[in-house]
Amino acid sequence: MRIGGGLAYSFGNNTSDSALELFSIDSVTGKLAVKSSLDRVDITDVFEVEIHVENTSSNALPSSVTVVVHITNAPRITINFLSSVEGPVSLPENSPINTFIAYLTVSTLGSRRNGPIRVAVELQGARGHFGLNPISEGQYTIVTLSPLDREETPSYLITVVAEASGEPRISSSSSFTVIITDVNDNAPDFGTDKFVFSLIENSPIGTIVGTVTASDLDEGTNADISYFVDNNGLIDVDPDNGNIVALEVMDKEAVSRMEFMIGARDKGIPSLQARVPVMITITDQNDNPPRFSENEYVFRIAGFVPIGTTVGSVMAFDPDEGTNAEVSYRIGNGNVEDKFAINSENGTLYTVKELQTNETKDTEYEVIVTASDGLFETSCVVKVLVQGKQHFTEAETIARIRLSGEAVPPEQKTCASNEFACSSDGSCIPARWRCDGDPDCNDKSDEVDCGNFTCESDQFKCGTHLQCIDIRWRCDGDDDCADRSDEENCGGTTCAPNEFHCGTNDKCISFHWRCDGDLDCTDGSDEKNCSKF
Repeated sequence: MRIGGGLAYSFGNNTSDSALELFSIDSVTGKLAVKSSLDRVDITDVFEVEIHVENTSSNALPSSVTVVVHITNAPRITINFLSSVEGPVSLPENSPINTFIAYLTVSTLGSRRNGPIRVAVELQGARGHFGLNPISEGQYTIVTLSPLDREETPSYLITVVAEASGEPRISSSSSFTVIITDVNDNAPDFGTDKFVFSLIENSPIGTIVGTVTASDLDEGTNADISYFVDNNGLIDVDPDNGNIVALEVMDKEAVSRMEFMIGARDKGIPSLQARVPVMITITDQNDNPPRFSENEYVFRIAGFVPIGTTVGSVMAFDPDEGTNAEVSYRIGNGNVEDKFAINSENGTLYTVKELQTNETKDTEYEVIVTASDGLFETSCVVKVLVQGKQHFTEAETIARIRLSGEAVPPEQKTCASNEFACSSDGSCIPARWRCDGDPDCNDKSDEVDCGNFTCESDQFKCGTHLQCIDIRWRCDGDDDCADRSDEENCGGTTCAPNEFHCGTNDKCISFHWRCDGDLDCTDGSDEKNCSKF
């Protein structure tokens, strides 16, 4: 059919009134169009529309053609919600499985030319959490299939798609939103297993030490967090922002570290909470001076020691730590003629010049030693007593003489306890020969010059002629030493340690003559009467 060129189109007289209500035709182009909704028309309806055309520029006869129109409708989807007419649907995240969401109805208008219309229905965007529960032909309930988690998926856009069978395939769809509402199922989370902060000692009350922060995956009041601290009189925490503040001025030397628990709770019903350990280390501030172990040190030293000799050591302790506790030493006042110096690191005092020595008394030096930690200083008194010559031992005297370059006297011998050293020749003389106390050792007749001399332990002093006589010769107790027969005048003869007293003749006999144990001392052959002597 040629369009245009003086042709005019119109419906023919055989076109039904129902077709005229549904369709229109363009008189110039011949375009057939739908002019009202087809939903009210049964899909089995077939319309035969007669189209009339004539040439308006000639007297040619008009022509007619019949157009057959088959009406085909897409599936109709109807969703009924309990909470609202069109959605969205609000659903708590703790809803159990098979929780009802909506009623779904899918309908078709009649059948196709090739048979009944079958409709396939599916949910798109449900992510396995929602599904269809068939009730009857074309009727369903939409329900939950698995647990919901608002923190994972806060909302779903679900589309119901219905597709009719046949050719061409016709489908329709309808969408709605499911909003998952929050329940308080998450406790606050600090995001760490421990908080560590530091605080400088002597910081004022109210100093912010640090801040703890917790988060809550819930929303609204379920995620509104407040902070608290377990009973602690030294620190507190701001309930709104988690700032930890000092309630006391801290002293590092008294408290070096604090450990406690801070909690966070939400305002959900029921409320959930969490706790986390917090450690605060008190850092040192140089607020303590060094302290000497003694207020006064006294050292004794020989006067003849060489330069560089250690006199003694002082020690100061600083209760601070690190560089604040590092102590250095120096000599202040009193270092006359700069005879001493001190090791600045370990406090050892030593000589740098020769020390003066007095003949009869000690020489005393007094110096002031100062210990400093860089900010504070403390002083102590150090007294150095240089011993006088009266304290020198023989070895010290010789050592000092050698240092001075003088000649060393001859070495003196060491004598036994019952002897004395003779200063004239250094020999050792029995003490009993020395009565007058002079050092003249040439005359051993010194005992004649005094009445006081010392005898051996097995002797007695005879007063008649100042001699030492064997004790065994003394029986009568008198001082008459001329007669050695005194033992005949007594029965208590005292014998030597290697002798025995013979009762028959009151004599002292050597032990080796006595074997048989009798007191017969006349026969010196007693040894013949025994086999052992």
